[in-house]
Amino acid sequence: MKKLTSILFVVLLAFSSMSTLFVNAATPDVTNLTAVYNNTTSDFTVTGNSTSPTLVFQLYDNSNLVTPKMIKTITVTTDAFSATYPRGSLLPDGDYTASVKSVGAGAVAVTTQFHMGVTIDNQLQAAKDAATSAVTTYFGTYTQADYSDANWTALVAIKDTAIADIAATTVIADVAPLAIKAASDMDAVITASTPPASTPPASTPPAATTSTIPIPHTGANDNVLVIILVSIASLAVGTSVYFIKRNNTTSK
Repeated sequence: MKKLTSILFVVLLAFSSMSTLFVNAATPDVTNLTAVYNNTTSDFTVTGNSTSPTLVFQLYDNSNLVTPKMIKTITVTTDAFSATYPRGSLLPDGDYTASVKSVGAGAVAVTTQFHMGVTIDNQLQAAKDAATSAVTTYFGTYTQADYSDANWTALVAIKDTAIADIAATTVIADVAPLAIKAASDMDAVITASTPPASTPPASTPPAATTSTIPIPHTGANDNVLVIILVSIASLAVGTSVYFIKRNNTTSK
């Protein structure tokens, strides 16, 4: 009886050990996996956390999830990893799956999907960045000393409102008009007028007086074509370049 009990104990212990190994093998040791493509630098970054010192990264084109397009080794530092890889010429626009797992038999891969190439979101952000930069640059052509406090405050408000509106828009076609309107509205803010001359006695011919009509913006930047929205070659909707000419404002 004691012998039978011993045998049963050994069997149960072995089964318990095998169960533990199976559970451990089925538990991924990679968490918080992300993969992000950078359209500006044409590369993508894989990040996450793991307690394993070394990981295997595989990249799959979603049209073929059998043969990986790329296989790399990732080194984990302080339970975290971040690896950036160039896109190269062999990875066309499309959806991809990043797969990461620890080294060793039975390791379970963790996957995440991402897109490589220009997307509508990429285009919209590129347009917003260009328009915001253009509005900021255009505002920089004005000199505060040329304006009354109230009018300078108005100029600043036009700039800030335009930048906020550009950031909030969700339609690419609406971005350029916001930048153009900001430039036009800023040009419409009048500069400080020259004080009038003293009124001469009625018995003498009036001396020439200086106009008290507020004058438009003048300065070193007059009659200079200012690019208000830079060319965005990556936009699928086409390239748009806008110009504003101070004094006799024109656009093309």
